[in-house]
This record gives sequence, C-alpha cells and structure tokens, in this order.
Amino acid sequence: MSPASYHHKKSNGWPIIRLVDVRGMKRWMVDTRQSVKGRSMGRRFFHLEQKEALKKAEELREIKALSGIAVHGALPGVMTEPERIDALEALNILRPIRCSLFEAAQLARDYLQRRRVYHKAPIIKKAWESYIEHKAAELERGEFRKKSLSSLKSTGRRLILPAWGTRRIESVQTPEIQAWVNTILSSANTRRGAKTVFGQLMNFARAQGWRQDNPVEPVTVKVVAGEPTALTPDQTKALLQACRAHPEAASLVPYFAVCTVAGLRPGEAEQLDWKDVHLNEGQLKVLPETSKIKQSRYVNLEPEAVALLKPYACKAGRIIGDVSISKWTQIWQDARGAAGWRFAGRSINMKKGQNWPDDVLRHTFATYWLARHNDVMRLCADMGNSPRVVGKHYRRAVPKGEVAAFWKIVGS
Repeated sequence: MSPASYHHKKSNGWPIIRLVDVRGMKRWMVDTRQSVKGRSMGRRFFHLEQKEALKKAEELREIKALSGIAVHGALPGVMTEPERIDALEALNILRPIRCSLFEAAQLARDYLQRRRVYHKAPIIKKAWESYIEHKAAELERGEFRKKSLSSLKSTGRRLILPAWGTRRIESVQTPEIQAWVNTILSSANTRRGAKTVFGQLMNFARAQGWRQDNPVEPVTVKVVAGEPTALTPDQTKALLQACRAHPEAASLVPYFAVCTVAGLRPGEAEQLDWKDVHLNEGQLKVLPETSKIKQSRYVNLEPEAVALLKPYACKAGRIIGDVSISKWTQIWQDARGAAGWRFAGRSINMKKGQNWPDDVLRHTFATYWLARHNDVMRLCADMGNSPRVVGKHYRRAVPKGEVAAFWKIVGS
C-alpha cells in the first residue's frame, strides 16, 4: 500500500495511524488521544516506517487489553509497565488460593483504613478522660445524675484503668475482655457493672471514630438469680449499734434509718436533704434529680424511722453531712466493718467477715415492711418500683418471729 492511499488508516478504531508532516518531514503518527470530559488526553508516537507504526499500535492494543480500562499515557486508570508487572506477580500469588485481584485489593483497603484509624486512636486512659468530660457536660445540662458520674469514675479508677489504661482503643479484642471480666474478684453484679461501663466507653470511642465496632457487646456475665438477701434481726442490731457508736453517728444513724426503715436507694439517701424530711407529717420527699427513675415521690415513714431520725434532725443540709462521696464511702465502710462485714479493698475483716450484699438495706426494708403491712401497691409507691420488680428483687419470706424482732430492734 502506497503512502498516498494510506493517509488516514485506522487500526480497529484505536489507535489512529496517520502520515503527517513534522517540520517538513513525513512521519507515521500513532495517535492514542481520546476525549475525556471535553479534554483531549493521551500521547502521540512518531515513526519513520509504516511497519514500525503498525507494531507500536499493536503493542498499545495489548497493553489496553491487559489493563482493561483507559489507554496508554496520562488517562486516569492506566496501568503503567511496573504496575502491569506487579499485577501479574500478584495474580500468581492469588491464583493458588482462589482469590481475585479485586478481592485482594478490597481486603488491603480495609486493612489500611483500620491501620490508619489505629494510629489516630488514643490510649484508653486518654479516651476515658474524654468520656468523663462528655458525661460531666451531660451532668451540667441536667441529663446525667451526679451519683451516676461518681459511680462511673469509681469503676474506671478501680477496674478499667488499671487493666487497660495503656492500651490503644483499637487494639482491644473481645476474647481478652471476656477473660478480664471473668478474673474480677468480686460479685457477679460488680463484673456486670464493669462490663457495662467498659461497653459504654467503647460506644463513645465508636462515636468518635476511634474504632468501627464495640468489642464488649459479645461479652457475657452470668448473674445467678437467687432469693433477695435481707439482714437478719441480729445483723440489723449489730449494724445499728455500730452506727450509734461511730464518731459520725449524726450522719450514720439517719442514713441507716432512711435506707433500712424507709427503703431509699443509696444514691437517694446520700443526696437527701433535711429540708425534705417532714417528721411531723411522717413523710420524706425524694426529688426527681436524686431519683434513679427521674421522678419525685413521697415516702411514708414508719414510727420507728421517725424515732431514729428525730435526735439528729436539722433544718437543712444533707443527712450524711458536708462530706464528699468518697469520704462518706469510707465512713460507711468503717461502720459496717465494726458490725463484722468484710471489705477487701480496705482489708477490713478479711479473715472472718462476710461480703456486703448489694442493696441489702433496701431488700431488708421491703422484706420486713411487706411482712408487717401486706400491701404490695403501697410498698411499690414508697419504693418507686413496679410490683414485678419488688416481688423479684426486693423481698423474701421471713417468719413472724423475725419480723417482730426486726421492728423491735429498729424501734429501740
């Protein structure tokens, strides 16, 4: 074929081969240019001989077929020669395990994204500080209780930070969390509480973009359901005597009274103010901001409760006095320790004492009050609970002799 008749030959549509004039000299041009979004992109190659141009066009078609997208040159998606070699080597690695190059690229992308998140994520100690600041802001807005914040801080200080403080948020995995929960030397309720708080921290971390999941969610804590624990009359007597003999009796006896003989929750009792205790009317008021269920209620006081409170009554101020919660915890532990209870954290009665049961004073009140009055609905109103909860968690069967002995002790 003569050059004159081959002025505009196409090779299967792309690339275009033309005989052109370049500075007064005839050249065979292999034109790879294409229009992308209104712009001409691609390269041109010039050859002296037609057969060289045809050979170059064939090479470019092979490269395009291998890359699968775009064309040789500056177009987006082009596979360069080093990339083509890498792709072939990658395919040789992946074929024996039946993994496509596309699947491998997706896995690599996910891994690299996680690695970038890992390097950005803080250690758990720093994440915990941010979480506490977040909850403190909720407290200021009235969306969180002061007692709950104190409990949160206590759990973090005693259990979470000693075990996890130096670890990065992203590095923590479910199996090691399960192992940690199982090794907590305390009650099942304490283990469940630790798991709950750690899970809340991980939810906060996920919201901050520090990790993509919550590894605490699959962790399990078994709490064996049993009959509610209530103090016996002898245990009640020993505790009341210890409160009266303590230097802080003016705080301990009223606290004992509103918990054991009026059924307040510990957090409600710790925040109860004398101005909300109406001894003449035989009532006390629990404010919504101190209540677990965020509702106010009036609690009818038994004559024994009124008698215990009267010697220490004040016009205003918390019934536990002007002390911090941590200081009050120590005072309350000292009184219970004097009555024979065991507290491992302070090495009190380690050899012979019993562990203090959770919510035992509230359970004690419900048990002996219901045995005296047999009025479930009134008890539910005073305690701020449903009949189902009261029946399941807050009372147990006791003989009449113990009932009479209990009321005699708290009324003495």
